Amino acid sequence: MEKKMQRPSYAIPDFTQALELLNDKSPAASKADQSEISAAYLGRARAYQSTQMRSTLSPSEYDAVAEDYATYLKLSAREEDFPETERELLKSGAESNPYAAWEWGIALRQAGQMEAAEDAHGIAAAAFRNIGDRPREIISDIDRAIDLAVMASSGGSVSKAVDSLRVAIASTAKVESNDVDLLARLVAREGEGRVALASILWGESSTRSEAEKELGIACQRLEVLQIDSDARDKARLKRMVVPKPADTLGYGIDDTIGPGEISCSRFKNEKFLQETLGWPVELRQKANKLNKLQK
Repeated sequence: MEKKMQRPSYAIPDFTQALELLNDKSPAASKADQSEISAAYLGRARAYQSTQMRSTLSPSEYDAVAEDYATYLKLSAREEDFPETERELLKSGAESNPYAAWEWGIALRQAGQMEAAEDAHGIAAAAFRNIGDRPREIISDIDRAIDLAVMASSGGSVSKAVDSLRVAIASTAKVESNDVDLLARLVAREGEGRVALASILWGESSTRSEAEKELGIACQRLEVLQIDSDARDKARLKRMVVPKPADTLGYGIDDTIGPGEISCSRFKNEKFLQETLGWPVELRQKANKLNKLQK
């Protein structure tokens, strides 16, 4: 779908029209395969989530995107799981497509539904774990912890967010994969998690030294990540290997930021926090206070 749907703004009305036809009560619609209906919901959600579209969406529009993802997951539930409740349907659908479950969590975060986003990322992490995909499981765990950090920034449990971030961050050290680019994105996500952790630790006077330590580690790790990436790029050039340009719409877990897109200094940029990372305003305010060393 990524290679064909290069103009998501054009695709959205087509998906909408397809769903209207597939969901009407006509005899022809009743013969439609359920997989066609679920694919249309997923296609429309991903078109909205694309890099080209997401900066134009309001939180209320993201509610609709999140609902499309949820509908897709429920329609994708496996009969052999015997799902009965709505949550069981969502979990079963996530087992069929954990990538979509992670995307659902991001849409919920952008809609401001933080408790639901945290739950969705937990469901995605479990689904990746069940297929043995450790790197994407940990990325999902970090996102779940970031959701908790957003809630902690607006009156939620700070201790729960701190504990979850620390556990998720520590898990990155034990991950192995032959996919070097995936591991690089995991390290970048770890850096994001550390800055989120530092941001909420800075909010308490008793943990400001810990906040500075976490920020320092994040900066160091991201610097090493960039140095390693530069070295791999130079090695590719020596072998006359030119990497293919990315052919993606930017909505998926494999489109998360990596080397060249993230650095310690960029966390001081409000546009980067909002548009690239998609951090809600509450966490951005915490990060800004940390960067300015404001109490």
